[in-house]
Amino acid sequence: MVRFQKRVMFFCLIAFLSTQEIQAQTCVIISEPSEIDAGNNQTLACSGNIAPSTTTVRVATSGLTWSVLSQPSGANVSITNTGNVSNMTHVGEYIFELISDINATCKDSVKVIIPNCVISCPTPNCGGGNSVRKL
Repeated sequence: MVRFQKRVMFFCLIAFLSTQEIQAQTCVIISEPSEIDAGNNQTLACSGNIAPSTTTVRVATSGLTWSVLSQPSGANVSITNTGNVSNMTHVGEYIFELISDINATCKDSVKVIIPNCVISCPTPNCGGGNSVRKL
């Protein structure tokens, strides 16, 4: 979780018809969140020998955006602002960053680990120098 001082920005657009008249005034107030919390790191569990390829993280509330910070070589993961992560098809670490739309230095990250779910079979042991003979 990253905490920072809350700032409120106030923008006004004023259109002048002449130096005496104001035709239109539009004001927008943008309030930056007071803290950004991307959530807890996750190590996803195997289902037998099948690796997970999807998960969910926190929803990016108004003023925040998710992005992919890093992923295993050859991976093509995607993340939505609703927190849906998909296409984690490579074993390894995926790091996602939750960034303020107003101040990109205000951010937090979360790591998702996809384990190697391949189950190895033991090598047969014929024992003591015996060999397997064809009959």
